[in-house]
Amino acid sequence: MTLDEQLSRLLDGDLPPDQAEAIRQRIASEPDVAAAWQEIQDLAQALADLPEEIHPPSLNPQILGVEESATRRWAAWVPWGLAAAAILLVLLRPVETAPTVLLASGESYVEGQLSLMAGDQEISLDGRARIFVEPPPTPTRVPGQTHLEDTMKLRLASAALVGSVVTIAVLEGTATIKDAGGAPIVLEAGAEHTLGAAPARPAPPQTPRSSQSQLQTRLAELEAELDQTRSALAAEKLSGAFMRGQLEVMEGTPSEWPTAGVPGPMTPDNFEAELKAVVAGVEDAEVEWVDCGEYPCVAAIRYRGDDEQWTEGLQEDVGTWVEDQLGEDRNMSVNTSVFRQNDLEARYVIFGAHNADQAVTDRTSFRIDDMVEVLGDEVAAEAEALRGAQ
Repeated sequence: MTLDEQLSRLLDGDLPPDQAEAIRQRIASEPDVAAAWQEIQDLAQALADLPEEIHPPSLNPQILGVEESATRRWAAWVPWGLAAAAILLVLLRPVETAPTVLLASGESYVEGQLSLMAGDQEISLDGRARIFVEPPPTPTRVPGQTHLEDTMKLRLASAALVGSVVTIAVLEGTATIKDAGGAPIVLEAGAEHTLGAAPARPAPPQTPRSSQSQLQTRLAELEAELDQTRSALAAEKLSGAFMRGQLEVMEGTPSEWPTAGVPGPMTPDNFEAELKAVVAGVEDAEVEWVDCGEYPCVAAIRYRGDDEQWTEGLQEDVGTWVEDQLGEDRNMSVNTSVFRQNDLEARYVIFGAHNADQAVTDRTSFRIDDMVEVLGDEVAAEAEALRGAQ
């Protein structure tokens, strides 16, 4: 698992306790890690401050051709074969405007970053909430309020909903009641608040029938707009599910460590030491990177010699070790990469092995590919450092 991935998962709160404590210690003791941690927090805050959106972002998957100095060969299911992987980049196109949602009556479940009107209450939602609007028993009309305000396209201009009893129950995130007759009211997840239980008002004067007809027509138009908004919300949820599915196809789902059945040398506590002992028998080879953040462990072995048949010794020693641990039904993903930068050449074998299903195989291939990308960046930095020292 890369440092950026660990910090991201720490921010999301989904790192195991021991890993979370380890990365916090690194933040406290290593300035570079502390700087990276501050940067990812700043980025998260910047994203949180973006304008609110209602329509789902467009998904534009593209296959990107990226020139690399590494040459790759992949297989699966056989020792030291090579397995192919592709990278999809999902581009999100932001929505420029976020219309207000109108809730006229009844119970509604709303989700997302929305500005909405519930009865005559203006609410800003960032999360998910259940909102119940009970309109007043006798709708009234206030002269001069028969149109929609320009700045709030769906604000109900008629006073037919003034005096509605509005109950907001926040299920996730926060909701801010902006027009509550005083300071804004902020509700956190789990909170419930009721507004609008106002004292009885005097009976209004009789409204001419023509005005009543206009009001009914306008309310019908607003109900049609409300249906469109509900459809947009449904489309947003569907698009979000599709986007999560796209990401899962690209990256796979993180694999939990099995509670039993993993051979002792292949467990996180023992894997690195056992592998180093095996690689010690191969001249000019060393274990440079081990990631046991999820199942199975993935390792990068660097070869620093000049032998063009450099993989043969590793194949014989490490391949035999993996077979001894997992048996003939092992599932092994391997990448062989050669990076050339200036006068520097770096050769790597990156592998992961397990006895699990295809989903774990796909996830392991993604992790290996991600490790190759990071190794390529590190080799480029190493080459530049060597050039500067000359």
